[in-house]
Amino acid sequence: EIRLDIGEVAEVSQAEVYYDTQGRMTSSQLVKQDSYRSLETHHQQVCVAHIEPPGQTGIDRIQAQFEVNEQRVLVVTVKDLLTGKMLVKRGAIAKLK
Repeated sequence: EIRLDIGEVAEVSQAEVYYDTQGRMTSSQLVKQDSYRSLETHHQQVCVAHIEPPGQTGIDRIQAQFEVNEQRVLVVTVKDLLTGKMLVKRGAIAKLK
């Protein structure tokens, strides 16, 4: 079973700003980190492809093609490279804003 979790990576910056008793502003060091946000909205699997026989480490097993349709929905087509079977055809992943 293969689960595709589509999301976005963004750089997040944070700093704490505070004022002393004389009204002077001071801030902590700016902390930058990458943050991942899944497009899943209801904690459901975005797209599952069942493969038989199971895959092996280091060997390409699936091909996934992504596109955005006319309704601005991200869809995926998944093909099993070993068997040649189409596992998912234009399965909806997320509505784009």
